[in-house]
Amino acid sequence: MSIIDSSFIRKSVDRKIPFLNSLKDTADELNAEFYIIGGTVRDIILGYDTVDIDIVPFNVDYTQFAKKLAKKINAYAIEFKENVSIIDKKSKIHLADISAPRGIDVYADIKLRDFTINNLAIDSEYNLIGDYADIENKIIRKVSDKTFIDDPLRILRAFRFQSRYGFMIEDATMKNLVENIPKLKESASERITSEICKIIDGEYISNSLKTIIDSNLFASLTSLYFVDDYNIFWSKVERYIIEIRENHNDYINSNKLNILIVLMLNYKVANIVVEYLKLSNNCRKFINDMFKVIDEFKSIETDKDYKKFCYRIYDRYDTVMYIFKLLKFDSSKLNIINELYNRVDINRAGLISGDTLLQKGVKPSVEFKVILEDLKILLSFNEINIEDINEYLKNISK
Repeated sequence: MSIIDSSFIRKSVDRKIPFLNSLKDTADELNAEFYIIGGTVRDIILGYDTVDIDIVPFNVDYTQFAKKLAKKINAYAIEFKENVSIIDKKSKIHLADISAPRGIDVYADIKLRDFTINNLAIDSEYNLIGDYADIENKIIRKVSDKTFIDDPLRILRAFRFQSRYGFMIEDATMKNLVENIPKLKESASERITSEICKIIDGEYISNSLKTIIDSNLFASLTSLYFVDDYNIFWSKVERYIIEIRENHNDYINSNKLNILIVLMLNYKVANIVVEYLKLSNNCRKFINDMFKVIDEFKSIETDKDYKKFCYRIYDRYDTVMYIFKLLKFDSSKLNIINELYNRVDINRAGLISGDTLLQKGVKPSVEFKVILEDLKILLSFNEINIEDINEYLKNISK
């Protein structure tokens, strides 16, 4: 089948946009025209599933168009700066984005997009508009010399498309991309994090990582104190990414970038990487907390240390143990922690609080928190009953 077979496009559009008739009715009633545009068309041509349906109406205010469509299909129309998200009221599923035109007509609009693989549109009669040659040839090519200047985040987006589709970045585009890498710091931190996570998720992550290395995207990191050679470091990154992608724990997957940083870097370097990528405060906290957990694990010696460690990581046990296994930590120590985790009754820790100690005459001091935690641990492991707390406090005061 040709990549531009009209029946293929028709079937794909009908399948991906079940509310197409409502779209057409909305356009007719407003004397407007609309186009399915950009990445949606790219994925239709490639036969990929996409959750992003981008629609641009012309000859009408896009917000008016969006609200009328939403009413027809029983959906919410949530306005943002330059687009309106259509959200199904019943399922709360995101159905489409209705965006403001970027040009005076569809031909001008697609010329203002990032890469030629997104430089495409489909009209209401299923006609394909734009040059699809770079999709056939598996090439990522900038639309203009302003591609990375207008939005430096497109630097990471190029790597994301390479990671998802296995395409090669065209030489002139690569040269222009590298020249503009310093501008990436102008992008919002959450957008940088989102793009990097999408790179990690790509089927062709190996291709993308190799290009990232060759382009020196993280060149400033090469002078840091990696334990291993820089290229060996990136080969480890690739291996861990593959392992992370095979995990189906929602919490672990939502923190995959944070986990990756913890796996690959020491504490000092991790904080420099966090600054470099402008990661959020939540990311910083996760990474810093995890390094503290790793330090605590390494210092475990006694039975009391094991129980204290197990108590402290109880709420994040799966994540901590997952990271420790990837780091290939001492399996015998991990087995002990696993055995203790299966024994602990964390609900018993709630039998006592700081108020309990104050009522029993324990004065606030440096040791107050230590005593409270020790008692909670003893209760959790059924090594003491609530009735025995007075005797315990007498003994430690001697």
